Amino acid sequence: MNELFGQLKLVFQRHPKRVMGGLGALLLGTGVTAFGVVPSDADIDNLPVRQLVEAVQPAVATTAQGSLDAPVPFVLFRSDTTRREDTAQSLLQRLGVSDSAASTFLRTDKVAAELFKGRAGKLVMAEADDSQRLLRLTARWLPSDSSPTYSRVVVERNGETWTSRIESAEFTASVRLSSGTIRSSLFAATDAARLPDDIASQLADLFSSEIDFRRDLRQGDTFNVVYEALEADG
Repeated sequence: MNELFGQLKLVFQRHPKRVMGGLGALLLGTGVTAFGVVPSDADIDNLPVRQLVEAVQPAVATTAQGSLDAPVPFVLFRSDTTRREDTAQSLLQRLGVSDSAASTFLRTDKVAAELFKGRAGKLVMAEADDSQRLLRLTARWLPSDSSPTYSRVVVERNGETWTSRIESAEFTASVRLSSGTIRSSLFAATDAARLPDDIASQLADLFSSEIDFRRDLRQGDTFNVVYEALEADG
């Protein structure tokens, strides 16, 4: 065996081109041989075919169809703010609610009566069904301008009865960025950028000693404001 390898090595050293040519011919012949064993179309047609039949239970489809056929409850959401001369009936009417039982409860319940005490401007959201019956009413307001928390009254229907509760919750702080472009005036630009009025006033006060807002501002000037916002219930 060692003598055979030695002779092959000697031949490769003396005639490298012939040896490489022979290897190429050998590989080419192998490729042709591999191509020659591919079955013909007639052989493929004669191959045995196995047919597999399996019953599929449409359980998921039936469940999905049943859920589509089930009625979806209709809930209408509307919001408004309380007014100085508001009554239970006038507030519910603006909220699109026509429910005498809800109106009576708001008038007589001590917790719900907090809606109509103090300053106006409490944010109220109502949920009603397709018959304009009240399902849930939520109101939020600040007890005072410096309060770190807000008050929340929740009135809910439970069948033919009502429940009410008053809660105190903390605000959620978030950082926001507002940008705007001057077209006519600073406050018109802050309104277009949906910047809160108190933040816009602070922005004007901050630069009032350095900028004459009537003479120095030019059309196309821009501003960017980063401020903190306090949110109630997101």
